Amino acid sequence: MSRLPANRISTLSSWAGGPQWLSIVLIAAVVIVLAFIPMPFNIGILFAPVATVILLLNPILLVLGLVISVPVQDVGPLPEDVPITVTRVFFGAALLLLPLILIRRQTPIRWSWILASLLGLMGAMLVSLLNAGDLGSSFEELYRWFVALVAIWLTLQFLETRRHIVIGLALIAILAIAQGGLGLGQAITGAGPSSFQIGAGFSRAFGTFGMPNSFAAYMEMVTLPLIPLSIWAGVRASAHVREYLRVRPSGFLASKELRSRAIFSAALFALFAIGMIIGLSAIAVSFSRGGWVGTIAGIAVIVILLGRRAILTTAVSALLLTFGLLIGASGAILTVIEERFVQLVDQVRIGDVRGMPVTDDNFAAIERMSHWQTAIAMWDQYPWLGVGVGNFDDRFTEFAVHPQFSESQGHAHNYYLHLLAETGLLGLAAYVVLAITVLVVGWRAYRHPDALARAIGIGVLGTTTALLVHNIFENLHVLNITVQMGFFWAIAILVTRLPSEESDTADESPSVHSPAMQYDSEGRNERSHDLRPSVSVREHN
Repeated sequence: MSRLPANRISTLSSWAGGPQWLSIVLIAAVVIVLAFIPMPFNIGILFAPVATVILLLNPILLVLGLVISVPVQDVGPLPEDVPITVTRVFFGAALLLLPLILIRRQTPIRWSWILASLLGLMGAMLVSLLNAGDLGSSFEELYRWFVALVAIWLTLQFLETRRHIVIGLALIAILAIAQGGLGLGQAITGAGPSSFQIGAGFSRAFGTFGMPNSFAAYMEMVTLPLIPLSIWAGVRASAHVREYLRVRPSGFLASKELRSRAIFSAALFALFAIGMIIGLSAIAVSFSRGGWVGTIAGIAVIVILLGRRAILTTAVSALLLTFGLLIGASGAILTVIEERFVQLVDQVRIGDVRGMPVTDDNFAAIERMSHWQTAIAMWDQYPWLGVGVGNFDDRFTEFAVHPQFSESQGHAHNYYLHLLAETGLLGLAAYVVLAITVLVVGWRAYRHPDALARAIGIGVLGTTTALLVHNIFENLHVLNITVQMGFFWAIAILVTRLPSEESDTADESPSVHSPAMQYDSEGRNERSHDLRPSVSVREHN
């Protein structure tokens, strides 16, 4: 056995046992940090070096961290006046570590037309700054879109394998279960404030977002993709279980690989199905009219794209969900549901509200329509560039059409009018281009020969439809919800760049019911595992 040189042994021993002062300094530093820096900053400082190494070695965690941060960004012990959220922590870490990660990995830069169209939208917002009075509000809005842009690009850059895609999809299901379960608990226990109570000890669900409408918007983004994914996973699990049962008589060891594959497939199906059921239930008990309409529109698109063989499955699931809600609901709650839809129709069809008297019956309708008409008044005066991105609230009083509603409620209750008021025709046109680009990406995935790609494509088309419809009544691009949506858009791009399995020649329709493809026990495509440099990744979607 070779021996270390004497000088090397001396050096090692001096570092191992000699410098006791180093240990003392480190302990003292930890004590000072814990004693004089408030929670949770002290824990963050101590954990930062370890977190930096972990993120450098596993940059996919930056992407997943950003996605996880969306529903918990305002949850924690920080006081309200401290402008730090979980999303900002992960976003800041991404910007700081990104140069080091790129240098270390030396992978080509990946791109997509979604990023180009998103940059176009941000460019239109930047031009609108010519009319902006409150630049602080403008930069806050630009920051939210920039975070979404970075999140999409990070997803494209660091999700490289089919296993990564499956992990991302599983994360969406986990978020649906966690956030939806919280919302269901709030609704059943009546945990909301008095304004959220709807009778019979029942409350509108609001999750960690604090508002039912924002909660419903987020749940749409994480729930609707699970409908086609559940069908894909169910078909895949069924095929793997049948294959395992066929080989099982050959012996325990001979069927080990197939057994692992069947267990993994069944677990993935259970995760998607449970997430779908809890998510749809949570949207229902949010009593968000815009959420209901958006979800119905999204499900309609998904059912149409799934084809005849999926209509029965979807119909049975819908009947079971409706039955459960009817059993658990009282007559008072059913009355509230009817009233919510009646109010929605009234709010859309009401006419000019200028000078219209406000009563308890028409308060909500006039409040919404006054915001719509105020946004139109802003656009009428600034048709091309608007009043400046983020300046709707700042200029609202100046353009208010009803004296009783002279203060903005935060947005125009219609994102298209809101965008038109802030960025004019230029901004609205850029947003339309972004929406069309996303739908094209979803359609390309839907037409792809790979069954998983088709399921994801159907999910993108359905979820984006829900987003576009719900935006008629709300502004869904708040609270960084666009990060969640962009994550799924990026996955749709990535899955089409993976070399696909051969499609079933007996069934040329783009449904998700092709025979289950060959995956290993971790969900990876056995014939094409990744998007590493050997595969062209510069193809535009």
